[in-house]
Amino acid sequence: MLSEHTLQSARALAKTDRIEAETGTFQKIITIAKNERLSFYDSSYIYYAKEKELKLVTEDKKLNVKAQKYVDVQTTSTFISP
Repeated sequence: MLSEHTLQSARALAKTDRIEAETGTFQKIITIAKNERLSFYDSSYIYYAKEKELKLVTEDKKLNVKAQKYVDVQTTSTFISP
């Protein structure tokens, strides 16, 4: 469960950013954060990758596993030749 401090930080960010202007975006990111037990920050990457139909590239193992429920996830090794 997200701490009250995390929720307050996310709300403050929404007020200073255009996230608030996009109908429902803030709530959708919070929902991902709660469901996956991720930070607002990590959840926003999942949300925008899904929304824009992009692959999510991350080296974060926890984010990689959880994001696979929503989007195609890859690591940088996919793009770097040995």
